[in-house]
Amino acid sequence: MATPPHKQTFDRDGYVVIRDLLTPDQKRQLVSNLDRYIKHVVPTVDSELLYYEDKSDARTLIRAEHMEKSDAFFKAFMEQGACRELAELLLDGPVVPQAISLFGKAPGGGLATPPHQDGFY
Repeated sequence: MATPPHKQTFDRDGYVVIRDLLTPDQKRQLVSNLDRYIKHVVPTVDSELLYYEDKSDARTLIRAEHMEKSDAFFKAFMEQGACRELAELLLDGPVVPQAISLFGKAPGGGLATPPHQDGFY
């Protein structure tokens, strides 16, 4: 759970580490729903929203975008709860969630991950 001391750390350092943002039950629900999403929903999702290391191997899924468009659990996860509350605390007010995406890569496996390249800094 995010607290005012987390906000102070964020304001001072520009980042904060929160080890227990989700309860153990919330973590179990999230993992269970991720498994369900990958197994049952991904096969129905527009391929433009899915990225694989090897397009011929569904086990190599590394990114799924706009999960809220195809799944009620992830729409609710994006719109309410600990993650949104954290964003609102750290950003000093209401936020407007835009999308929820899965980024996944097995530790030590797959292709090398380049530095982030989606923005000019």
